[in-house]
Amino acid sequence: AFDVICKLNLRSHLTILYRLRKCEGENFNRTWSEYEQGFGSVPWNSWLGLKKIQHILNNQTSLSLRILLSNTHGESCSIFYDNVRLGDASTKYQFQARSVYTSIYRPTCGDSMIGLNNTLDLRGRPFSTYDQDETSNGCAARFGGGWWFA
Repeated sequence: AFDVICKLNLRSHLTILYRLRKCEGENFNRTWSEYEQGFGSVPWNSWLGLKKIQHILNNQTSLSLRILLSNTHGESCSIFYDNVRLGDASTKYQFQARSVYTSIYRPTCGDSMIGLNNTLDLRGRPFSTYDQDETSNGCAARFGGGWWFA
């Protein structure tokens, strides 16, 4: 059992916060082990952990991933990915998603995960950290945090 931050909005969508970065107090340039287990101070700067995220995503019928970006001026945008799954530890938590869609309620951020409109396609890509680089060009170290990089 583990605790997560959940929000239920008026359109009956359940939101579970996996990565929340609200201020500069938490270093996200972490080891593979830390990204696997989770870290940070809920509700401010935290990462739920790859094991927990994989457990949540893969034990449900169909879940969507919403990426919401906000700046310090209160401007935000979002995009949604449908039928999101993560591989297990043996696949280094490969990212999978079936489709992408946008919100009618706010501007779209643009697709940065599944390659529509000739952008990068991260489906099938393993998670990378600075100490377990799966990109061959050090993306996690260069960008200062773990993620699914192309």
